[in-house]
Amino acid sequence: MDREEKVELEWESTEKPLKMQHPNTPGDIDYTCKLSDAFDNYFACLTVGKQLSNYYRYGEKRPCSKLWQKTKLCMKVKMVSEKSGMELMREYREKQEAERASQPNVFDVWTRRSPDNPAFPNSVGAGADAPEDGSTGGPTIV
Repeated sequence: MDREEKVELEWESTEKPLKMQHPNTPGDIDYTCKLSDAFDNYFACLTVGKQLSNYYRYGEKRPCSKLWQKTKLCMKVKMVSEKSGMELMREYREKQEAERASQPNVFDVWTRRSPDNPAFPNSVGAGADAPEDGSTGGPTIV
């Protein structure tokens, strides 16, 4: 095996994990479902340790129904054709994204502070106190 073949094999072996870590486009998203991972996650949710941690932190039993739904989906995906399975997974992921988008996030809690807020007279852009050159007034990092 010459050097070029070796480099190409190394590049191919690193390409898949990078796509899995950073799925930027719809073509990069993996629409498969691993049944063993789904079972492991569901049964891990049911363990005494996970339930006690959740009860200690939140004062209630951890609901594992979403994990069971994913396990059932994975079983269903394994029983249908590949095309139908990919369609089921795509619909599941779209529903997950819609649910995530409908829930409150950090942008619902925090609001941007106006630069002319009288409670913060030394903030950037605070009228006459702001430096004329537009800098923050702090040390310059080169």
